[in-house]
Amino acid sequence: MLSGVYTWGGTFLRRMEGLYFPFHVEFFLNFKETTQFNDLIRVTPGLGYNFSVEWKAEFSISYHRIRNTVTEVFETNDIVLRFRVFHNLF
Repeated sequence: MLSGVYTWGGTFLRRMEGLYFPFHVEFFLNFKETTQFNDLIRVTPGLGYNFSVEWKAEFSISYHRIRNTVTEVFETNDIVLRFRVFHNLF
């Protein structure tokens, strides 16, 4: 899994200082194939905003490529939308 966060910087728009761009890429290697689903790759770019030190929200679009071997070998391409809200307790 490769992941990172690009934080918005510079003087372009000071109101957008809390903006950040998270991304994740996962590659799967199966040493032994299962009888149902084998994940191949997941790519997840996102958009997040820090409202304060305690609160932030994140929206991401995830692409999943999965191999299914139950009845016949075929692959599916799934798009997953995710909205998350985070709160720091400490």
